[in-house]
Amino acid sequence: MAGSMKELLEKAFAEKGLTVPTANESAVKQVPSRFSKKRKHNQTPQPRSPQTKRIPRSPAGSKAKMQVPEKQNAEKAIDISCYSNTQKPKPPSQGKSLKISISKAAKVSIPDNLSDRRLPLSKCVEYGQVTQCCEGAEVQDEREVVIGLDFGTSSVKAVVGDRGLGKAFAVPFYEASDIDAYLLPSRLYLSDGKFALFGKDQPAYRDLKLSLIAHPTEKCYQIPVIGYISLVLQHIRGWLYKEHAEIYSTCQIVWTLSIGLPAEYHLENELLFAFQQVANISWEVSLSEGEVTEELINKVYTEYQRTGQQGIKTAPVDDCEIRIVPEIAAQIYGFVNSSKFNDRDKNFYLMVDVGAGSVDSSLFHVNRGRGGKWSFEFYTSVVAPNGVMNLHRERVNWWLKQLSGLNNTQNLVQELRQLKYPTDWVSPLPLSFEQYLSGVELEYGDEHNPDLLFFNVRLLKQVRGETYSVAKKKNLIGEHDLKHIPAFYCGGGMQIPLYRDLREKLKRHPNCSWMKAEPRTIELPEDMEAPGVERKNYHRLSVAYGLSFLNVKEVTQIKPFVEPIESTEFSWRDNYIDKDMC
Repeated sequence: MAGSMKELLEKAFAEKGLTVPTANESAVKQVPSRFSKKRKHNQTPQPRSPQTKRIPRSPAGSKAKMQVPEKQNAEKAIDISCYSNTQKPKPPSQGKSLKISISKAAKVSIPDNLSDRRLPLSKCVEYGQVTQCCEGAEVQDEREVVIGLDFGTSSVKAVVGDRGLGKAFAVPFYEASDIDAYLLPSRLYLSDGKFALFGKDQPAYRDLKLSLIAHPTEKCYQIPVIGYISLVLQHIRGWLYKEHAEIYSTCQIVWTLSIGLPAEYHLENELLFAFQQVANISWEVSLSEGEVTEELINKVYTEYQRTGQQGIKTAPVDDCEIRIVPEIAAQIYGFVNSSKFNDRDKNFYLMVDVGAGSVDSSLFHVNRGRGGKWSFEFYTSVVAPNGVMNLHRERVNWWLKQLSGLNNTQNLVQELRQLKYPTDWVSPLPLSFEQYLSGVELEYGDEHNPDLLFFNVRLLKQVRGETYSVAKKKNLIGEHDLKHIPAFYCGGGMQIPLYRDLREKLKRHPNCSWMKAEPRTIELPEDMEAPGVERKNYHRLSVAYGLSFLNVKEVTQIKPFVEPIESTEFSWRDNYIDKDMC
């Protein structure tokens, strides 16, 4: 029988023009396990079973891509599994085929952008070009006031915190109901060489934040962001002076501007310095008389570079301290500063912030120090383009693909293409890809569902794989600390069921007993004034609130634990130099 099997193998390989590989050619390199028991001195090593060779880990925080071995020659990669005694795997069953029926009345059912229908509070900008509420008045008190600025991909949210007063004021930008009053689209209008926050038919700069993150050192991408933030600062100060003049008209205000940055980017010096520079210049521009123009920004920009060592290091700003804070640290501040936070607990947390452009997910530890200062140790931090607008683009791409080549769909295709790219979207998007078109009937299986594919292939992989479970694989944190870890889910995207499904998926895993993330909620703080905002929508303001109060001591990145290399026992004489050797 052995001879016949050998002949069969030789014949099969001969048909491919190859010979049967020898034992030496197919042997797997043996690598000792890190978890093998230590061998006693002078003990004869026992043979170990072959193990797959591991690829070395990159240093923590390294951006270098993992080196993948080159693929073997296709002719040498012969599949000989048919000669084993194991049963062949069954081919995957065919799912339900995709069927689309489009009526003549079919139309795009995505709602218009809400920002065009709200009445802006545009007059506040006129009063905010100075640092004090009533310049020249008799000063009776001094207050430290912090502007928490959540500069998001789709919109800006702002909260003014006064620690001495024990109050935080959410800043509205529109006359509108609920959270819509507090969301300013990240969009800068240009008219007659002048920048403005509000407009309708004028040309506009969009994708402000994403463009700056992609090109942090290029001036052409910094200028629009500076123009935008400087106008936002004027609006914030003007609104505060107008609405709370009874508090600040006789106070000397000591200003602090606190801007959020995704945790992963906060650990990159280049982007951190770019945000610092943009914030500093924006504050200076916001104190200039007259309109905010590109000419004015260039003038202040040039002066800042001259005094700030080409923008590489932080230059001083009059009357204001600038802070760049990890957004997720600010996001959780409302919880860690509450009575629910216990210094004796483990205080490991999983945070998922679903924004318009990206999802920021982090696993970190919080420590409260003296003087109300907080330290954050990040074990994993991932920022991936899995936010709401990227889900929206995947849905639009799916529909464009399905409508391609069908009769009488040109108008639908054209309208969908126009709605594909804007990221400064404020209106709620459809809850499912099915709701993008009305007058259309669909029949499909899971393999044709773009929402399900986006969730499994991109979103779940990021949060559960690259953020949660990878911490254990890299020896960053033990199973006992990962089990029952408090998990916070926030951001505007959590209104969509697809993102809410993360909570259930991370509660348990059939193959990992330690993977049990327990959802927690971020409650509305008692010292927060946000008239009209429903409690369920407070989380949209939680980053700005945290930025207005959070006092960060330090932010660090935890490196993977590396076990020491075992060494054989040695005598003290090995390091002793005998007198005869001198």
